[in-house]
Amino acid sequence: MLAIFYKKLMLSFRSFLQSASGVAAIEYAVIAVAIAGVITAIFGANDGAYQTLLTTFVTTIEGFMSGNP
Repeated sequence: MLAIFYKKLMLSFRSFLQSASGVAAIEYAVIAVAIAGVITAIFGANDGAYQTLLTTFVTTIEGFMSGNP
């Protein structure tokens, strides 16, 4: 039973990889992982400098929008 399931799964996976939409989906997944890695590397720093910068920026924008610069 398990061997039949495995064989069907492998055949489905092989046909998915050979189709153009399957290849494109894998490419998009790789790009998404790369972007997530870059974002994590930038904003995941231990010192939190970028987070502080963005918080200050957003607070300043909120002040201008509320009329309290």
